[in-house]
Amino acid sequence: MAEIMTETMAEIMTEIIAGIMTEIISEIISEIIAGIMTEIISEIISEIISEIMAEIISEIISEIMAEIMAEIMAEIMTEITPEIMAEIMAEIMAEIMTEIMTEITPEVMAEIMAEIMAEIMAEIMTEITPEIMAEIMTEIMTQIYIRLWVGFTSVLAED
Repeated sequence: MAEIMTETMAEIMTEIIAGIMTEIISEIISEIIAGIMTEIISEIISEIISEIMAEIISEIISEIMAEIMAEIMAEIMTEITPEIMAEIMAEIMAEIMTEIMTEITPEVMAEIMAEIMAEIMAEIMTEITPEIMAEIMTEIMTQIYIRLWVGFTSVLAED
């Protein structure tokens, strides 16, 4: 009896959380993507995410609406602690990220990285004035000369 209840509760919990969290998941994903990735990456990935989320959400919603009643949802929701919610969210995010990463091919990743690097270099180059570049080159040349001088004097000292 306990085993049946455990299995039943696990199934119900999974379906309920999936149904309840659909809106929350899409908001969380958009915040995570916006927070972690630059605008360039989010623009490239947004189409992939929207397709994946549309498929995932439509499947989850259709299953939940067919199998779960409102009374069961209300009962189970009283049993969900913050720790359980954290575990559920961690599993959901792991699945979603796995799904997203399977859609990102090496070619797509190369495009993303090329755009990121171009953006970074453009940002850096707008910040580096000729004066700053002169300072950087002076410092580099100074370091080179110091190292050459140290090497030269150590060779002379050995003789």
